[in-house]
Amino acid sequence: ELVTDIASPGSSTIDLYAQWQVANGVAEINGSYFESLQAAIDTVDTDDVNVVIRLLQDTDEHIIISEHQNITINLNNHSVTNDKQFPTVSNDGTLTLYGGTIYQNSTSAGAIDNQSTGTLIVDSVRVEMIKSGGKQALYNDGGICEIKGTSYLKSISTIRATVQNQAGGSMTITGGTIIATGFSAITNNSNDLTIGVKDGNVNKTSPV
Repeated sequence: ELVTDIASPGSSTIDLYAQWQVANGVAEINGSYFESLQAAIDTVDTDDVNVVIRLLQDTDEHIIISEHQNITINLNNHSVTNDKQFPTVSNDGTLTLYGGTIYQNSTSAGAIDNQSTGTLIVDSVRVEMIKSGGKQALYNDGGICEIKGTSYLKSISTIRATVQNQAGGSMTITGGTIIATGFSAITNNSNDLTIGVKDGNVNKTSPV
């Protein structure tokens, strides 16, 4: 479209600046594309109600959800992998993960850490420790955590559980599979752990 007469009155020239956007990026929010998943997360304000981020390809990074951020990550059948000495996912906010895979390829860090301020929902996600390290596939460090759907969590550690619920934490497991090959599947150091469903509802008095 041809545009004319855009210069301000009394001026014969106007400066125009291109605004670039990443095309076919790693992650997307409402049509805006980002070169990494963390870059997309970093745009979410702490007062946003809930922001859905869609992963567009496999990525290798350590992601952090800050306190008061409210984010849903649609893994979109892709994977997030980390091989550094940090958890693949560290959550201090409100986070829902679904529909993909979280890998940890380090011997000294876990796959998902849910901190004391964190609320985490793991829904139909594969969470796997690739190497036999000293950390958990999911470590709930005093926060609120739910494992549901067809989630599959696996660890090959000989010294740590696949899932650990620390003191002060609240964990509900209503679906999925938890596999341990060298230690316990679940270690609970809290008074609030619910496992199983009965008649379609969580049975808090007599877990299955």
